[in-house]
Amino acid sequence: GAISFRLLTPRGAASARLPMSGRHNLMNALAAASVAFCFEIAPGEIAEALATATPPTMRGEVLDFAAGFRVVDDSYNSNPRSLLNMVLTIAEGGDEASRRIVIAGEMLELGPEAESLHRDAGREIAEAGVDVLWGVRGLARQLVEGAKEAGLPATQYFESSEDAADALISEARPGDLILIKGSRGVATDRIVKAMKERFPLAGEDEVAGHRA
Repeated sequence: GAISFRLLTPRGAASARLPMSGRHNLMNALAAASVAFCFEIAPGEIAEALATATPPTMRGEVLDFAAGFRVVDDSYNSNPRSLLNMVLTIAEGGDEASRRIVIAGEMLELGPEAESLHRDAGREIAEAGVDVLWGVRGLARQLVEGAKEAGLPATQYFESSEDAADALISEARPGDLILIKGSRGVATDRIVKAMKERFPLAGEDEVAGHRA
């Protein structure tokens, strides 16, 4: 949910904290810092500004549930590179997780190589070191097949986001770190919505299913 780092510039240094996950977001932050440096903004001011950044809705939002598992909601859209970036984020930053679970929807509009791109992505996901991969709809079946070929046995395919949501409600347990991602047309945000309807977030007083 956050990255702490030392921001070094020719005009000095500052301790910085970015309230987002992933190396790709760190690279974006450094690009923004470089622009700010060109406008002669002091390192401390750059660090203060970076600390106020927040991910847009469904783009890397970290949701902590009272039941003890964590969901990373990146369900707004997906393509092979952005999917792997988020997979690496939970693989590298989930050392304390009991299971690192990837729920990946079909990636749309990839053209004539879509099938092979899904299969290749599945192999890369397996090689990243996650524990579980679920594919959702259409060519996500090739994600699952690619992951199996690369040696990941804990895989499953679902025809719809609704089916995956029902399964996750039964399967999620304390210590899980769960990435949910997919192209907009696959509506993997419905999985996140179902989890929020069934389980309260950390700090909420409502009992699941009986919210005010």
